[in-house]
Amino acid sequence: MRLWQKFMVFLLAGLALAGCQERSSVGDKVFIDLIRLYDTRLSEALIKGDMGGIKTIVTAGHGARLDHRLEGIKARGMKMESRVSTMEPLEFKDLGDKLSGFPRYRARTREIWDVRHVDAVTGKTVKEVRGLVYELNYEFEQHDGVWQVDSVEVLSQKIP
Repeated sequence: MRLWQKFMVFLLAGLALAGCQERSSVGDKVFIDLIRLYDTRLSEALIKGDMGGIKTIVTAGHGARLDHRLEGIKARGMKMESRVSTMEPLEFKDLGDKLSGFPRYRARTREIWDVRHVDAVTGKTVKEVRGLVYELNYEFEQHDGVWQVDSVEVLSQKIP
């Protein structure tokens, strides 16, 4: 896997939400809004080099994974600018609470991303890719009545 692909896996380790096969009493909008907020905060964190702004919407475990990935990007002297141009919800599923003891939910999306890798010192673009198509699984966990992103899995990717 190329370096920029690894960066995208990280970035997307965290993105989009789903459509309509199974419904829970929670409602799709809660998860769509959380995915959009996650995407925004992740993009900000990558360019700033600080995951602090995203920590309130992710579980501790996912936050630790994001910190680890960010350190890898910083160690390479890079920053990443990214944006979602399209997000298509594909599926929502209530996972119940048997796995972890906490309510869980999954959303699957198809997203199109534009990504630019920037040298952290010079600010020059190192690589730019437009139109990356990802299919993603987001898993959410509820703690004290608040839903948080627990994981983001890249199911497939198409590079233009």
